[in-house]
Amino acid sequence: VATLDGAAQPAVSLTTAVPANGTFVNSTSEICFSTTTQHTLQHAFTGTDSQGRAVSFTGPVLVLSAR
Repeated sequence: VATLDGAAQPAVSLTTAVPANGTFVNSTSEICFSTTTQHTLQHAFTGTDSQGRAVSFTGPVLVLSAR
């Protein structure tokens, strides 16, 4: 789930596997805004590990500077 300027956006399904003690980098993320003012963005990920236990991660709030 992404939060843009404090408003939750529709969830997007993502299927990926992260190795034990590994990391995952989402290198493809494009966002377009119709205004040139400052914006904020935050991502939250939820899922299960290989044992079926729930895992979640909420990233920091990113501040996108005005143009």
